[in-house]
Amino acid sequence: MKLIFGSWTLDLERLCLLGPAGEIKLRPKSFEVLRYLVERAGQTITKDELIAAIWPNVTVTDESLTRCISDIRLAIGDQAQRVIKTLPKRGYLLEGPVSHDDKAGSPSRRPSGDFPSIAVLAFVNLSGDPNQDYFCEGITEDIITELSRFSELLVIARNSSFQYKGRSIDVRQIGSELGARYILEGSIQRSDGTVRITAQLIDAATGTHLWADRFDRTLGDTFSIQDEIARIISVKLAVHINDAEAHRPLGKPTANWDAYDYFLRGNHMMKRLLTGEPVDELYKARKLLERSIELDSAFARPCAVLARSYTVTWINPVNEEHQRTETLLQAFELARRAIELGPNEPFGHDVLATVALFQRDRAACLAAWDRVFALNPNFFDWRYGQCLVLFGEPEEGLAALRRYMRLDPFFPPQALMTEGLAHFIQRRYEDALPPFREMVARAPNFRNGRMLLAATYGHLGKTREAAPHIEALLRLEPDCSLMKLSGQRYLQSAEDVVHYLDGLRKAGVPER
Repeated sequence: MKLIFGSWTLDLERLCLLGPAGEIKLRPKSFEVLRYLVERAGQTITKDELIAAIWPNVTVTDESLTRCISDIRLAIGDQAQRVIKTLPKRGYLLEGPVSHDDKAGSPSRRPSGDFPSIAVLAFVNLSGDPNQDYFCEGITEDIITELSRFSELLVIARNSSFQYKGRSIDVRQIGSELGARYILEGSIQRSDGTVRITAQLIDAATGTHLWADRFDRTLGDTFSIQDEIARIISVKLAVHINDAEAHRPLGKPTANWDAYDYFLRGNHMMKRLLTGEPVDELYKARKLLERSIELDSAFARPCAVLARSYTVTWINPVNEEHQRTETLLQAFELARRAIELGPNEPFGHDVLATVALFQRDRAACLAAWDRVFALNPNFFDWRYGQCLVLFGEPEEGLAALRRYMRLDPFFPPQALMTEGLAHFIQRRYEDALPPFREMVARAPNFRNGRMLLAATYGHLGKTREAAPHIEALLRLEPDCSLMKLSGQRYLQSAEDVVHYLDGLRKAGVPER
């Protein structure tokens, strides 16, 4: 069924929004908000009703809803609120007639631009040992990596598909929330040098099982299972995948099982660190990754993750490595090594792009991203949008972020910072507030989020609203001052630095 309002069409079978120029990308939650409003056109819908309908049994703030409304308005060009009106203290109202097209969709192949989407849920650990979670997550992540190499599949990011770990939810609901047409789920049992992996592919629209199998291997031969599962799925979805891609060799990370196991442990720790774990975890992760490299000096992936650890300490004031030239040099050398060892893998190029950003080398940064996407069209990262925004292309950065959020609906709070920053540097302060507020709500101890929100309030003259964020910032970093911040190198443009510091000054950050 299709709902037609104005010059736009909501296709409820394909779960997409169509406009005069073709498909318009929307995050799944934003799509559901728009759908709810369109289905109730002419009615005033309260915020509480919308939140209860779109986020059932989940606690979210008003900022999540505000952000979805902002996404929708940006997508349909409704900044003037001619289509979706905000009714102060009442809610939202979608105005205008809505017509229905109830013709059943054709079962024929979808248009080439409408790629099928698949989400791989975290495989369940059946080993009876919670310490084996890293192993199950690592194997699942490698299956995601192999599937994402197919350019005609849209593969939901690990960060979002792993949100359902340990939760019993109908796959049809998961498919709707992630915007995924297919779901892959399974289990892993490891014991006495062997591993058993079960997997099943499900049509998320109907809940129908399309394929299921069980694989028994020795630990050292686990890599063949990842390849085999990716191959089988490519056959099941062959109508969407070209023959050349389906038959090319897939990646095998290393022949050394112990090196692979150390890599999985270190990579698992790094991912926990990036979601708020103490910095002590970083040093533990580095030791594990270094051990992996010692065991197999030709293994590219631990070099890339180890390089990422240095970009993290360069940009965050967690230790003496903060903004030191040697820190970036270490990240650069490790990223280059990862590229030399794995020239057809995107991981090293991804880190190299971040290093080039911090070195203010626009050409090298964007060239690295071009290589990432050429190697793996689904290897998308909020940092690409960050690069575009910081290099003075905020609208292009917002478009990149929308694409990223399609692949990762449960995106990390850093993506919100980039979205807000794109509005902030264009002086669209009211548009910057929702993503900055949501970021602070999700990551209250992230100093950059506090500072950007405070600077936005400062430019709006809302010093009362800025005050608690300045207080929180000074608790996190007691010696924070405008003088200290003026010497840090995150924003690329001198004009943006002055604009940012001026906002912080108006918000009340001390001069010295």
